[in-house]
Amino acid sequence: MVRRAANGRSVATRRAIEQIVATAARASYGIAGFAGRGFRARLLRSVTGREPAVVVLGTTPLSIAVHVEVAFGLPVAEVARQLDSAIRHALRGVIGREVAELTVDVAGLEYRPGPVVALPERQDGAA
Repeated sequence: MVRRAANGRSVATRRAIEQIVATAARASYGIAGFAGRGFRARLLRSVTGREPAVVVLGTTPLSIAVHVEVAFGLPVAEVARQLDSAIRHALRGVIGREVAELTVDVAGLEYRPGPVVALPERQDGAA
């Protein structure tokens, strides 16, 4: 006898949605980190394990706000668009829900200089 699966309903908590969004944001190109790197944010992150820069405003309809820092030198609008797309794709794939409203707040730019590499000296004596 073949049993057919019954259509059901899954429930995703706010915390699960926050973790999905945070993971998608960390993996997105151009995101240097989350905004709110002060003492209060670090304490909240270490005590609760939650990311204070990801806020689920409502679950019906799904409304999310993300506060990020973008890597210096990249086009901010393009990075925000790609982040929006990555978050929507992750939520659609994991919990099967569409996002009604997604706010991406770029709180700043982060500049991480690389190591300074000395140029080799020329052998022919020219400067």
